[in-house]
Formats: sequence, structure tokens, C-alpha cells
Amino acid sequence: MKQYLGLGKTLYNSSACLVSIEENKVNIEIALNERLTRKKANGCWPETPLKELLDKINTETIKIAESRDVITAKTKEEALDLHFPFYDFLKKKGLDQFAVKFNKDILEIPHHLAHANVALATGPFEESIIVVLDGSGSRYADFTSLWESSFPPAFSSAHEECTIYLQERNKLTEVTKYWHRFTQGKNNPKHSFSDGVGILYEKAAEYIFGSNQASGKVMGLASFGKACPIGDYVEYLDNLDWSKSYTGTEKEDWESSPYLKHYMDIAASVQMAYEAHLDKVLTKAKKDFPQFENLILVGGCALNCSYNKKLLDSSLYENVYVPAFPGDGGLSFGIAHFLLYQDHPEYWFPKPTSEQHGYYGPCSSVPESAEIEEVFKGFNIIRPSSILEHTSSIITKGGVVAWFQGRSESGPRSLGNRSILASISKHNLKDYLNTHIKFRESFRPYGCSCLSEYAGLYFDIPRGFSNPYMSYAIDVKDEFKDTFKEVSHIDGTSRMQTVSKEQNSMFHELLKVHGDNTGIYALANTSLNIMGEPIVETIEDVRRFLEATKVDGLIIGDYYVWK
Repeated sequence: MKQYLGLGKTLYNSSACLVSIEENKVNIEIALNERLTRKKANGCWPETPLKELLDKINTETIKIAESRDVITAKTKEEALDLHFPFYDFLKKKGLDQFAVKFNKDILEIPHHLAHANVALATGPFEESIIVVLDGSGSRYADFTSLWESSFPPAFSSAHEECTIYLQERNKLTEVTKYWHRFTQGKNNPKHSFSDGVGILYEKAAEYIFGSNQASGKVMGLASFGKACPIGDYVEYLDNLDWSKSYTGTEKEDWESSPYLKHYMDIAASVQMAYEAHLDKVLTKAKKDFPQFENLILVGGCALNCSYNKKLLDSSLYENVYVPAFPGDGGLSFGIAHFLLYQDHPEYWFPKPTSEQHGYYGPCSSVPESAEIEEVFKGFNIIRPSSILEHTSSIITKGGVVAWFQGRSESGPRSLGNRSILASISKHNLKDYLNTHIKFRESFRPYGCSCLSEYAGLYFDIPRGFSNPYMSYAIDVKDEFKDTFKEVSHIDGTSRMQTVSKEQNSMFHELLKVHGDNTGIYALANTSLNIMGEPIVETIEDVRRFLEATKVDGLIIGDYYVWK
């Protein structure tokens, strides 16, 4: 057996990915720190993900690589050891072979190269332009040997902002790199700002929601505000009145803030600046390399589904693809595949939509029947003759259910294995979810999942369009706007998911059964978690969710469980 281990030792969403080759079959598992520790966006050293995979790792033959953002993994580990005996801790836990202090064979690769390998490993194209854009990548000074021929020493304190690669089959060629620099605020010296558009978005999230991890909320809020042009990003951020920034912890506090209109306008302005910036970058890339008709977006900024749809509509590129996990949570996947393709380029091939999925969660999170029956002792539990008909019946009657099947989605969005499902026709569904289950802010929209065969009936999309990872906010057709109003945004779009039989046969069949029963081949689908918590991973997680919320029941395997 050959094995390749990728370690995403990132500031947020650290992870480990194990790629194993046995009898010419490639097996992949991603262990996300946040899912296993139950701390959202957990960027701690990936002790817990490694423990999850440790019994499957052959430490004698495995190849390991790692990546981090802003600083190197080695620099961070040395800093940790100054504050407490970190290296001794790793030895006691049997994890010392996963730090370069003890294992000089660990390879560190630049942050954006790790992202680009996510695109390479999942993309459906023989050739493409890959654009990596995020908050901040690796520092120039840490990889000078890779970049010194192209960039002068003055870049030593700069960090990757955007990198463009040409993908020709399994070969990546870096052709353009944009840098950004952190600057201490003059008016707000407690803050560091940047001339990078990713940091502009993160700082806006911090200002509006009190968390730089709330960029998705900024995107949703943007539709409610009036945008004003932003010139210099640092100047714009430094001139904000940070005494008006949100510092509360409860959604009720945020929704009653006297600065809501101010927040909405900032969100709209930042979204407009982001779109203008990326338009400029992508237009130049197309001009520089006109022979490339396919585009892959990756990095945290690729989660901006509002812009992604506008990009599709622009026809700047013939085809646009976004992976299931373009952000830092997928970094370890890219790192492991970087190693795999070094040794075995023959394992690379374009991945057609029918062969793609995002379900790479740990195999150990899939419970057997005996475990289900044991964990849910004391609950009502049945095993219907048809779990799909039973589920559809509950939903049709207005029920809201938790849906727990197979291995978890490794990306940030629910794709039909860890989902909360309901009828899109349920009266006041959005308010019910916000009040009793998800506890989200009222402005945030919910999405839906739709049979791929029927997507063109409900949504304004071209024939054959695929959106398996909710990467695009799609316009609902006029005749179905009322039907889909509970899963649509104020701008008339829905962050929908197309579901094919090849990608998720059980979820596809549920949508078909429900459609045959009701005439609508779509369901409201939101991630199986409470706001502020990660998506549930294990059977123990979903039991706690069932106890804490007012879902009508849980479908797990072919069991139905309720309080």
C-alpha cells in the first residue's frame, strides 16, 4: 500500500487528508478539525484529525507534506514550543513524526499551490486557467527559492493574494501572482489592514458581525445595502468608525443594532469591490491566455456564489468550475494530491460531473445498525418498510427532519448527507428554522436541493448545467418564484444544488419519491447544525442536535428516530 498524507496546518479550518492506494484503488479520507473538536473554524494544530486517521497510517512508508497561511508550519510550531512544551506534547501523543522538527522528510508547499492542487485533483477539464484567491497565502520570504527569479527582494514581507496557474492535464504552471501587504491602521492602530481584496472582505465581516470568518454573511447582507465605490482598501477600512463595529454575541443584539443600515451599505460596497477586482483579474487572464476556455476558481473567495453566477452569465469563459471545498478546509486534500501526482501522474484524469462528490468524511462516522439502536435507546425509533416514503410523508405534512447518511460532506455546505430537510412549500419555513432550529439572522437565505433532471424547469440555467456543490446563486424562473420563495434570497436567486443519481443515489431517490408524491422535485436543504457550530460529523453529534432542537425527527440509515 502507498500512502500520502496532507496536513493543512492553517490559521482556520485545519485538517488532515489521507490518500491510500491499494490494488490500484485510491481511497481518500478528510478529517476536519472543526468537525471532530466541535469548535467552528478550528485552526489548532491538527492533533485530533491525525488521531482519527492514525490507525490507518503506515508511518514507515507514508509521504507527508504540509502547508499553512501567513507563516510556515515550522515557524508556528517553534512559536508554540516557546509558550509550552509543544514538542514534548507531540512525543507523548505519538504525533512527533508529523512535525518537521522530528521528521525532516515532511515537505512544505506554498499555500496557493495547495489550493491549486484541489482544483487539479477535482476539475473536469483537460486544460484550464486556475485562479486562487483568498484572504492571505504564504509569505514571499518563506519560499524565496521558488519565486526569486520573478520577484525582487522588496517583496519579502508580502503575502500571496491571488495566483494564476495554467493547467494542462496533470501539469500546473504558475504564470501570474498578485501580492498584498499588511499595514497597521493609522486611525485604528489596533487593527492590521491590507490592500488585498480577501482581507477587505474579512475585515468587513469583522466590522459587521464581529468575526472575520463571517464572509458568507457579508455576501448575503450585500443585497440589502447601497454600494459605494471603494478605492484604496486600506484607506477605506482605516476610515471606518470602528466604534460602530459589532461586538455582541447574540443574533438579537445584531438585529436590533442602530447601525444595521450602515452594515448593509458596507456589505454592498465590499461585494461590489470584490466583483470589480475579480472581473479585472479574470479579464486580464483571459486576454493573456485566450486559448484557455475553462476556468477553475479556488481559495476561500470561490465560495462567493453571488459573483460566481454573474461570472457564468458574463460568458468570459466557456466553462466555470468551483470544487466542493475551495477554502482552507480542503487544503489537506490538495496537499495529499500534490504528493500523489508527483509519484503517480497516471492517477490524474479529468473528473466528469458524474464521478464527482464531496463526501470524504471519515469512514468511522458511518454507524452500523447496532450502534444506531444503542445510541438512541430511550428515543422513539422505527425501521419503516420504505424509509424514503416515510421521510417524504413527514415532510409533506410540514415536518422538518434531520437527514444523516453515509460519510459527511467535506465542504462548508450541506450536500445531502448531513442536512436539515423540509418542504419548500412549508408556510413560514424560514422563520420556523430561524426560531426553532438554526437560530440564524433573518436576512440570511436558505437553499434547496433539486433533481438535476428538473433543475431547468425551476431555474434559469442552460441545458446540462450542474451545480452539485451550491457554488452558484441561481435565478428562480418567474413562474416558480412564489413556490420557491422560502428558499430564495431578496434578489430572486436561490443557492440551489443539482443532485444526480451518480453523485448521491439515496438523496436523489428521496427527491424523486418526494417529487412523485407532491409534484415538486426539490427540498429545502440546510446544513445539519445550529448556527455557530460545525456541521455534525458523528452519531453522537446528531443525537445532541436532536435533543437540542425542535426538528420533528431524524432519518439515520434506514431508521427514523424522534423524541
